[in-house]
Amino acid sequence: MEAGAYGMSTGLDFEPQEYAPTSEIVELAKIVTQYHGIYATHHYHIQDQWATTDKDELGYGVFHGPIEDMWYGIYRGLLQAIEIGRKAKIPVQISHLGNVYKILQPHPEYLDRACAQATLKIIDEAREEGIDITFDTFSDNKSICGPRQIIVEFLYSRIEKMNWLNKYSKAEFVEQLKTEKFREKIRDLDRHHRLKFSMIHTGVNPYWSHYFQIIFSNNPAYLDRTIAEIALEKQSNPLDAVFDLIIEDPEIIWTQSVDPRLMGPIAEEFLQHPYEMPITDMMSLPDISISLEEILKLVNKSNSDEILNMDQLKIGLNSPNYYGIFPNLIRQYVVSKKIFTIEQAIYKLTKLPAWRLGIKDRGVIKQGKAADLVIFNLDEIRSRSSMRNPRQQPVGIKYVIVNGIIVSENGVHTGQKPGEILKKNKN
Repeated sequence: MEAGAYGMSTGLDFEPQEYAPTSEIVELAKIVTQYHGIYATHHYHIQDQWATTDKDELGYGVFHGPIEDMWYGIYRGLLQAIEIGRKAKIPVQISHLGNVYKILQPHPEYLDRACAQATLKIIDEAREEGIDITFDTFSDNKSICGPRQIIVEFLYSRIEKMNWLNKYSKAEFVEQLKTEKFREKIRDLDRHHRLKFSMIHTGVNPYWSHYFQIIFSNNPAYLDRTIAEIALEKQSNPLDAVFDLIIEDPEIIWTQSVDPRLMGPIAEEFLQHPYEMPITDMMSLPDISISLEEILKLVNKSNSDEILNMDQLKIGLNSPNYYGIFPNLIRQYVVSKKIFTIEQAIYKLTKLPAWRLGIKDRGVIKQGKAADLVIFNLDEIRSRSSMRNPRQQPVGIKYVIVNGIIVSENGVHTGQKPGEILKKNKN
């Protein structure tokens, strides 16, 4: 804190932080309180994880705790964050708040809206109690996961119990999938709840196949269809349908097209809350535009057996949110749906986050403040990104200015890099 940190953050879905008791976090947060910092938390069970009693089983897809927390943990995690704020007397920032009332089976939209309102009621009641709690969230229900070859989900999985698949090349894996014995070994992973695709665990969410959409295939009949739809047509269970798709087309690409935590009107309800801040939850990427088709040509040209792995994510397999989430927010919620004004949208994107962190020289246009500005045409601004072509610059943004220097003009980077590290009590 003395070096300029704005507060303390936790990621309680990940080891070793998942082992931290509430009491330990409270004591650390009390120190941050002395320096007038905040407590920001990616609280427990935002992720889909399966309970394990094996203390040696670590990593993505599992957690150590009560089995019921697979469904109720996200609710308990939010309550824990509020408790920490109460006991440490510290401002709390909830990282990408999601619906804490899970309804897994297909259901009408009004239930999503009711669940969102019930989630916000928890926030409001904490604020009425005097706890300074705010939150950020995504402005639409697109998943942050980008497109990837389906085969990658098996051969490059982060699930420890799936590591035995890493030894296979793409061609070897396809050949193995043609045998019932090999398929049964993978089905066994599913039966023992050790199968997770992108951010959805097949054991936690039995309707996982509804969220994965085919966006590139040598068979155009599969394009834009979900695994659930394809499995129904083939009269197959979803996992076997996935096996068959890989055999038919090893290059086939899917994406987790929807984030179940923000189904239907949930994002819209969250965005209208006065203490909500829209976020990207994304990293910075090179200033290039490239399509899936172009990436496949590059990969296939270099090695016919090569797999689009995590390195290719840096080239172009990303969520549309990387390039278009804020332009889409303005287009969708200000221009089209009119759920708030442009002034309210800009406030949520600028002044409110600056206030939350305690950054005093940014977030407003005022004499003596840092000149961080985005100049855009409200009639033109929109995202061009899609699941199939995510790396597309938005349109309508004329200038991006950082510390008074133009860094982007009409979508082209000027080469200037005037950015700086911001520190508490110095900015």
